[in-house]
Amino acid sequence: MTTHRHDAIDNAVGVLVAEGLITSDQADLIGTRARSGTVEPPAAGAAADRSPPLLVELACYVGGGFMVAGAGLALGREWDGLPAAVRAGLPAVLTALLAVVAVLAGRPWLPSARTGPARRRLASTLAALFAAGVASTAGQFAGNDAEGLTVAVPAALAALAGYLAVRGSVALFACWLSAIGLLYAVAERLDLGTAWMVAGQAAVGGGWLALAAWRRLPAGEAKAAAVLGGLAGLSAAETGAVSGGGLTWLGAAIGALFLVGGFARYRAGGQPAVLVPVVLTALLVPASVVGATQHDVRAAGSVLALVGVVLLMAGAAGLRHRQPRHDRPRPDPRPAPAGSPQQ
Repeated sequence: MTTHRHDAIDNAVGVLVAEGLITSDQADLIGTRARSGTVEPPAAGAAADRSPPLLVELACYVGGGFMVAGAGLALGREWDGLPAAVRAGLPAVLTALLAVVAVLAGRPWLPSARTGPARRRLASTLAALFAAGVASTAGQFAGNDAEGLTVAVPAALAALAGYLAVRGSVALFACWLSAIGLLYAVAERLDLGTAWMVAGQAAVGGGWLALAAWRRLPAGEAKAAAVLGGLAGLSAAETGAVSGGGLTWLGAAIGALFLVGGFARYRAGGQPAVLVPVVLTALLVPASVVGATQHDVRAAGSVLALVGVVLLMAGAAGLRHRQPRHDRPRPDPRPAPAGSPQQ
């Protein structure tokens, strides 16, 4: 009975997120409290986690980026003249500091309901930077003879560890990027052909779409996983489509599969961002297939224009049949006066 109640809550919250009435962070908080049974207000004297305005948070990120860029420019000319131990030790120390700050910001030992959304975003961003720091440190330790796997394997492990520790969409993006990097490193090491690269990218995309369908994944991370999976599928389909020969039809088949899978994921979650790779796949892959098979740019352009017209017509039909949000009846939360007739 409890499972059915939780499913009903998840469905209702998903509808609210799709309609833009609440954010993904608020949806995660509702789901966490519903499952833990923590519905009481915080205890007296407990400090509320007040998240800063989004503009202030963005300014902090931009300021940190400029600080790192400035430090890099200051050390740029002197970097090659530094001892090898310093060039390897400095990224290692900074990476360790990033890991510590990410854990302190994310506080993974506490329930997510007690961690504000700004802190979770900061921890997730720091976890992604930790993975980048590990890659940089591995490259410095390996020296000039470093292979792709020497950097890709530690970066992938660090990205996975960071995501499991603090979660978040940015850390999930770091996992996806490290998976793509690992795929290219393996292909370079084994000298794999284009067909294997297409299959590998399709496998990464399918894995991320499957991850997005996991019901225990928070709404924001599920949306990010679906978008990233669709983009990997688009890359696989487009790479195959422009390669010519049998790979063109393999790319077309992969594109069709990801079109269906992405649209099914959108129907299940109701998140418009998931449609971005779906629309891009519908626009680009058919035109590439026609261009590769017919060897005619005009034919490819005609297909691209035709698909665009179909998408515009579908969007217009959807807007025409969508009920305006302000026309939807909403219940009055105020109690009815005593003696008044019940509605």
